[in-house]
Amino acid sequence: MRAGEEGRVTLSLGIWSALCAVTGLACPEEADLSVVTPEPVALVEGQDGAISLPSGLVVRELETLLEPAGVPTQSVKTIRLRYVAEMLEDSERWGVDTIEGDFAQLCHSFGLERRARSAPNATHVIVSIASEPTAFGDSVPQIVQYFDSYTIVDNACIWEG
Repeated sequence: MRAGEEGRVTLSLGIWSALCAVTGLACPEEADLSVVTPEPVALVEGQDGAISLPSGLVVRELETLLEPAGVPTQSVKTIRLRYVAEMLEDSERWGVDTIEGDFAQLCHSFGLERRARSAPNATHVIVSIASEPTAFGDSVPQIVQYFDSYTIVDNACIWEG
């Protein structure tokens, strides 16, 4: 992967072909292999654990899950970053279109760090932000929850769309 202008990343044809084969998506021509990624911003946790995101949303980490659970760190394939932001209760102000860039920043700032520290062979990061804490896997209709998924390629988070 090569960094290009304005935060664009160009994937080599071999990497892109592999991604297409794994996901089952049609592979574009080499000229179409640019993926827009955000310029990583250093996100900092405050003393109270609050993380201010580029959109203005403030989150607190609920938990990090490594999957599959109970396997050696070399066998972990997915890192789940779970956050809580009470501000999401105002879904008109904090809709997914407003905060979508925040997911990539969380992946770049914390997902890649957790991969380096705890799951060196992980290939996916899933980021979720909920308006209230919930147990993993619970569906609570009155709680706003957003999710985004990334593939890790050359130590970068690539949005899975």
